[in-house]
Amino acid sequence: MPLLNSLFCLKGKDNRERFAIVTIVSIVLFSVLSMMLSANPFALLIMTLPIIALFAGSCIRRCRDAGITNYWQFLPSAVFGLAALVIAFTDHNGFIVTLILPLILILILLTYKSQDNQLTYQYGYNGPIDLTASQASYQHGSVRRVEPTLVGSAGASIDGSMVGTHDINEQPAQVHMNQNTDEATEQDIGEQIRILVLAHKVKIAIALAILFLLVVIIAAFSGSEQTAIEEPQIAAQSANLDEFSTLSNTVTLVDGFSISSNPYQGIVISWQADETLRKELWRFSTAEGDETCQQLTFNNKKSIRTAKVFVENDANYFAVFSPLDRNELINQLAKRGSFKLCGYDFSLKGSQAALGKVRYYGEILSY
Repeated sequence: MPLLNSLFCLKGKDNRERFAIVTIVSIVLFSVLSMMLSANPFALLIMTLPIIALFAGSCIRRCRDAGITNYWQFLPSAVFGLAALVIAFTDHNGFIVTLILPLILILILLTYKSQDNQLTYQYGYNGPIDLTASQASYQHGSVRRVEPTLVGSAGASIDGSMVGTHDINEQPAQVHMNQNTDEATEQDIGEQIRILVLAHKVKIAIALAILFLLVVIIAAFSGSEQTAIEEPQIAAQSANLDEFSTLSNTVTLVDGFSISSNPYQGIVISWQADETLRKELWRFSTAEGDETCQQLTFNNKKSIRTAKVFVENDANYFAVFSPLDRNELINQLAKRGSFKLCGYDFSLKGSQAALGKVRYYGEILSY
């Protein structure tokens, strides 16, 4: 628990290694969650809140360790949170590239070295939460037991001399290590990188902006291509659903089919038949589809062409006729004995009486 508490502590300090691990793991966790919960943005945001808190806590501790007290303490977290909102509420996987922005800010903070070289870190953390017990437990579990062996006096003498030599050489070795540490501090690679970046900050900023813009454009373009492929199918289905949901003046005849009018003053004949996976059987504008659906043929051999024939819910057939053929079609439906459409035969028994009862059709009929 102390180790977990230290991840959300706002008063401690994080060294470079711990900061890099915590922030990058946070971004990876969010990326995984965004793929798993892409269909539920609110659930994604709720699950992301502790990740952002983890990310923000490490940023604040890293800035404190580097002696940074300005807006940089909150800038990476704000950018990460904004990117999470965009990804959660945008139905486009390409916007995952916005996570590049917090990654760039993380790299910038990694260039700053710790201001106090005398600090001791436990799991990369220095602060009010004591991690000594956790670290001691880890070290105790990693130490292997060495079984004692019996040797002669000569062996004992050799061991003693070795121990003595080790004690003598320990301090010079420690001094040499401290000297190397001081040299490494003076030639800190992170500091050198930041100095180089600051010297060319305008050029680098322009290059990064162009690169990010190109990535976003490519991602958006790839998504628009997929949308362009799907749009005609979706539009056709939506148009069919609109026509079906706004039908009026419906008359159902004894043979199980219905006659209705649509908002465009056209006539729609609908019936239930064999299930099919096809959504569109015929369209006059393209002259493609099942040729048995291209026209309705009465028992007197007179035919009236269909504008289109489509299927909803796999078994509900709808034949749409042009408004120009409305009067002719209604009169033929009232006077003829049967008709054939899409390979199905329909009886028109009682059609004249049924249509005459509806004012809309009554005004069309010529007795």
